[in-house]
Amino acid sequence: MKRTFAIIFLVLITAFSPSMVTVHADGSQKICAKDMNGDGNVDFTSEVASCMTVQGSDFCPLGAVNCGLGTMDPLCPTNGTGCPGGTYNPTLNRCERPQIVTGYKCPTTGTTYGNQTSCQSACMQTASCQTGTYSVSVSPDQSSSYWFYNGAYRMFCSGSGLYLSANPGGSNRSWTLSGASCSGDANGGENAFITYLQGSGNQLYVYGCDGMQDPEYGSWMPVNCGRLFGVLTFDRAVVSGSTRGMSCILDDASYLSFHDRCDWATWTSIGISGALYQSCPLGNYPCSGGTCSTGSACNAVNGCPAGYQLVNDICIAQPQGGAAVTVNGTTHMCETPVTNSCTGVGFSYDSACDACIKNADCGEGVLEGGLDLCTFKLGSDRCPAGFEYNAAFSACTRDAVCPGGGILDRLRDVCEATNVPSCPEGTVMDQVSGKCLATPFCQVGSYDAGLDNCSVPGSSLCPAEYTFNSFESRCERSPSCGDGSAYSAALDLCLKEPVRLCPTSDYAYQASSRECVAQPVCYVGNFDPVTNRCSGSITGCPLGSQYACLPNPATGILQCSDNVCFNQSAVPTQTTGADTSSYQNDGTVDPSTGDCQGTIYIFNGRGRECRTAGISTTFFNCCDTDPGSFLFIQNTCGSGDAETVQAAGKGMCHYIGDYCQQKWPLIGCVQRANTYCCFNSKLGRIIHEQGRAQLRQFGAGGDWGGAENPNCRGLTPEEFQMLDFSRIDLSEYFGDIKTKAASEVQQDMQRQVSDFYDKVQGK
Repeated sequence: MKRTFAIIFLVLITAFSPSMVTVHADGSQKICAKDMNGDGNVDFTSEVASCMTVQGSDFCPLGAVNCGLGTMDPLCPTNGTGCPGGTYNPTLNRCERPQIVTGYKCPTTGTTYGNQTSCQSACMQTASCQTGTYSVSVSPDQSSSYWFYNGAYRMFCSGSGLYLSANPGGSNRSWTLSGASCSGDANGGENAFITYLQGSGNQLYVYGCDGMQDPEYGSWMPVNCGRLFGVLTFDRAVVSGSTRGMSCILDDASYLSFHDRCDWATWTSIGISGALYQSCPLGNYPCSGGTCSTGSACNAVNGCPAGYQLVNDICIAQPQGGAAVTVNGTTHMCETPVTNSCTGVGFSYDSACDACIKNADCGEGVLEGGLDLCTFKLGSDRCPAGFEYNAAFSACTRDAVCPGGGILDRLRDVCEATNVPSCPEGTVMDQVSGKCLATPFCQVGSYDAGLDNCSVPGSSLCPAEYTFNSFESRCERSPSCGDGSAYSAALDLCLKEPVRLCPTSDYAYQASSRECVAQPVCYVGNFDPVTNRCSGSITGCPLGSQYACLPNPATGILQCSDNVCFNQSAVPTQTTGADTSSYQNDGTVDPSTGDCQGTIYIFNGRGRECRTAGISTTFFNCCDTDPGSFLFIQNTCGSGDAETVQAAGKGMCHYIGDYCQQKWPLIGCVQRANTYCCFNSKLGRIIHEQGRAQLRQFGAGGDWGGAENPNCRGLTPEEFQMLDFSRIDLSEYFGDIKTKAASEVQQDMQRQVSDFYDKVQGK
């Protein structure tokens, strides 16, 4: 098991190293594959490789040959621009390539074609124009009902059709306009009816009556018969003529000239005829000299390949990885921006300082930038209760209290009381003044004779780590930074050197330019600092001039390869599978007895397969019968492979062969599968392997079929009866039996077979 995983790991590391694989924007990878030994199969340990990106182009190391010396631009370490089909512009840090012709557009139709031939064939068509006379013919309405009950009250267009809509109880009538179309709607409303039509130019005017009115003791009279219902507009014909004043078509009907209508019917047949017209059968194109043309020559449509976009007539794309690397013309070094990172809490990189910065810590105080000190202003809020801070004396003060109701004598700094026969407790009689005297007392602080007050010194009020400045009456300390940083008096900030990160070990940080620098690499010739190019003479690729000579990153040798790199996920795969469906239970069962009414097969087998190491198994052998591999096979390969391996591991399967399950066009087989005939027991496999050779139906080879069409059918009762079990070695099976003697097992087996045979024969 350890050996298996070691091989997998080695294959994945050597064939698919992340540093060399070309990764696309969608996350897919490019590989190249080739049947190098011509056996029709692709061995993934030697015939598949990861494509590498060199100078923006794909390079396949399979079958690569050395080129002659050449002249080329120097390579910078880990350039990694990945510009397929384009050129990397180090100044703008982008991939560039000229526009390509993406199609050909017909200017008249706007349709774009893949090639110029098909475009011209569709775009440049010529035909003879058709000449005709535009006309509209309307047959009479044969209704004998009163006009206003069943008369047409609406005429309208719809594309190339002209329609009459009847009053309730009637129906629509339509006429097709040959070679023309019209638009519009002439609607008289319910109970209204059309009296006549009149054409002028390309428009047809529809007139009618709003209905009939029955005057008192008189006949029905039409109402407002001269109202214009609407105008119909035709696309290209000149319309002329009128139906006004036409005769009635019914014998008993009479034309009422004063009403412009027939008394009993609609109108007679009408025809609106116009001038001659010419039309192009190819479409709406102008006719000139009896011919028309669809347009002119097709125009080439320029565009950009996939992944590129057009900007200022240049196809550009962002590099697919790697940093912007340039060759400095002055220092002749490869340069790429450095990544500056900061460690420690609160630090951030500042490009102006080129350092990691954070504000200094002053605790309870504030930073005085002009003094480069942290200061803490004292106030009454830090004095004991009843005290006020006196900045002049840098102390908290309050008036002294005299015991016994005495009065403070500020000149002598004593408390005085009126002379009485006795002095209060805590006082002494002064015989000179005749007063009781006592020393001033302060509950908080001490008595200050100079101030005649109780006082608390300001030096005792400073926070920890601060010292008292009596001249400024404030607390002071130096700013603290920590995390290996130092305080800058010029910036009033804590500064520390950032961690300088360069893309690879090939680059080193240069403090003077604040860039990562490396020596240019010349795979051809020597580097010329004057031209910033690698010099030499070129002989080209021996495989053909169409193949580019690129430096192989693994060897540093200028090589070319005729093997194509492709996206593995985009390869059209040809997949086949073995036919394992033969000789499965397909007969009917007698519901009363449960007996099979079709063909009976004893020790019937089933075709099974498992996949060897290949593209669809991620190069893992899903046919590994090592017990330590089963769990991995079950979780990774799938239930089909796992069931086959489990049965084969128990000795229940006969190996038939392998076949190609998956092919890649122009490359070969990339996935093979092993095929087995698996039985329900090891005994079934043994009897088939040794018994088939005894039966003429199977031949000496056992007639197992092929890998894609295995023959795993069981034995018929007749075939089973013909077997000579004395010629079948069952020692492999007996070795698994511990509870019975070999002779007992054989006797039981023969008895069970005989009973089964008798049941089948109906004995």
